Amino acid sequence: HEYPSQTLYELCELTLQILLLFFWRTQIWGAHSMPFVRVDIPEGLSRETKARIHSGLHDAIAKSWFKEHIWIAIRDMYAEPGDKTVLLSCGVRPGRGQEAERTQALFDYSLAVVEKEIGTTADELIVMVHEFEQHMCISGGGQLPPLGEGTPALEKELEPA
Repeated sequence: HEYPSQTLYELCELTLQILLLFFWRTQIWGAHSMPFVRVDIPEGLSRETKARIHSGLHDAIAKSWFKEHIWIAIRDMYAEPGDKTVLLSCGVRPGRGQEAERTQALFDYSLAVVEKEIGTTADELIVMVHEFEQHMCISGGGQLPPLGEGTPALEKELEPA
């Protein structure tokens, strides 16, 4: 038997959990987060390997698209034994300039990371950068920061990520 006060208590508890999660997220990652990156890797990799890939790809994004507020989600995907395919999708806003060069730099940096960690070759890495306009993304309840604040200058000679 459920009482009205029990339902109200559960609703208040859920609301508090959501508010705490929002507060924690904005304190840890900042209220304005981007770019967001989704990486599908062959299933079965250790947590330690995933952590190294995450760290290396964070550096790759910071050197090619945006220096801060980087979200990376790494997910296992079905793979046949020996398959080392990696799919990387990165959402960014347009307007930085040198988009083709930045995409190539992201590919090169990312390849260095996944080649070292799991043996992925250039033929097995797919990097897709997709652009979205400012008004198409709300993060932390507000608009994203101006591009100029975090866009890195591209290096002529790429250094490993």
